[in-house]
Amino acid sequence: MQRFTYTLEDSAVNTLRGLLGRPVYNLYTSSLEVDGDRVVAPHYSIPLPGGRFLVVQSDWGDTPREAIDYHVIGVDVSDSPPGVEVGPGEDGRVGIKAPFSAVRLRHGGAAISEVSVRVFEEVSECEGVRYDAAILFEYEGGTQFLLEVNDSISGGLRYTGSSTDIAQVCLRCPERIGVR
Repeated sequence: MQRFTYTLEDSAVNTLRGLLGRPVYNLYTSSLEVDGDRVVAPHYSIPLPGGRFLVVQSDWGDTPREAIDYHVIGVDVSDSPPGVEVGPGEDGRVGIKAPFSAVRLRHGGAAISEVSVRVFEEVSECEGVRYDAAILFEYEGGTQFLLEVNDSISGGLRYTGSSTDIAQVCLRCPERIGVR
């Protein structure tokens, strides 16, 4: 049996580690698709000190023989969110310029205390695939939000802050790495 593994590299995990102790108020992106409780974007960007952004994105593919879907999450640092312009505003301060989309996070100013990378695995007769399927962020005090691969041909990531949705993802996707 041929097995395929698509997990975050150590450098990406270290980038996530840099969020510990920092509050995250907004997730920025070039566009959002909102359908009820589903909020999907091609990528989400988290502001970092120094005017940089932690960018989380996802793409998908199929295994060669049985076409089992898999997703590849990427985490990187960039000078701007993909597809969003950053530059001086009318007041001269550098910031994100319109148009852009944002998800505003409600957590009372608490800092990120934990990041959990969740893994999914599927096995068939001839092939198996294992990939990081979600990243769970937890604030001091327990509030959480999750970025999960969007199981669609359009790819991208789904945001949720729903404890019910988060619990369902955690049941099917055990923790692979916990950063505390």
